Amino acid sequence: MKKLTFLALAICFAMNTFAQTPCGDTVTHCYASGTYSIFDSAVDNAGDYITVTINAGDTESGYDDLVIYDTADNSGNVLYSADGDHSGVVIESTTGVISVWINGDGSYNCTDGSGGPYVDLNMSISCAPAPSCLVPTDLTVSGVTTTSADLSWTAGATEAAWNIEYGATGFVQGAGATVAITANSFEYVGLSANMSYDFYVQADCGANGTSAWAGPFTFTTPCDVVTVFPYAQGFEDLECWTNDNPSAAWQLGDGTNPGFGTPNPGSVTEGASAVFFNSIIILLL
Repeated sequence: MKKLTFLALAICFAMNTFAQTPCGDTVTHCYASGTYSIFDSAVDNAGDYITVTINAGDTESGYDDLVIYDTADNSGNVLYSADGDHSGVVIESTTGVISVWINGDGSYNCTDGSGGPYVDLNMSISCAPAPSCLVPTDLTVSGVTTTSADLSWTAGATEAAWNIEYGATGFVQGAGATVAITANSFEYVGLSANMSYDFYVQADCGANGTSAWAGPFTFTTPCDVVTVFPYAQGFEDLECWTNDNPSAAWQLGDGTNPGFGTPNPGSVTEGASAVFFNSIIILLL
């Protein structure tokens, strides 16, 4: 009886002891239920960064999370936490340590044959020296008006020069407007009302080269205020209009198939659409 008890304790200890995975290895894992560590890894050379690249794999959407920390256990900063498809995710830890965990709800998973089917997680670990020019952080925008916005960020280290690229949301890097500056803020002017814009920032470290780009940071300008009259509005959309009367909700229609119960006005006199009410409205002028 004592031998069986000792054996059970030994098995339990072995199941909860995880060997550290070295840099350069690839881990393939079919995840199970519950919360547990898949692996942890650390750099060989102090000061190096360590990266996990998820080549393939998914977890149950809405229920089972893949979580990555910058420590060997789950007490550190969360670098990544998501469910569903994780393919193509690249997570870097600047502490020299990283760990990958499953946080599942105990229902469907990769090992039980139910749900899914789920693709095995395939993850590569790589280590490299810290970049000589660090990426700026904490990109933000303030003082946004219909025509301008103040962009700012935090230096990656001690650099005193930066490159900015900016333009309408979705622009391809290399096609945006660029400027080199020596302050960690920039006034972006010439904007239009109710438009979305992106900006990227790159540190210029002189003899140590330039950093990778940080961004995009996306922001939207407010709607314009009508100050010039007479004023005309074609109502092609309702993005800058609100109606606080729920019993007379606004709708857009294209003028086709007018009639009782049909969500369309009888005609459109300008553009492709018109705004209308499905209620009787009395306007007091």
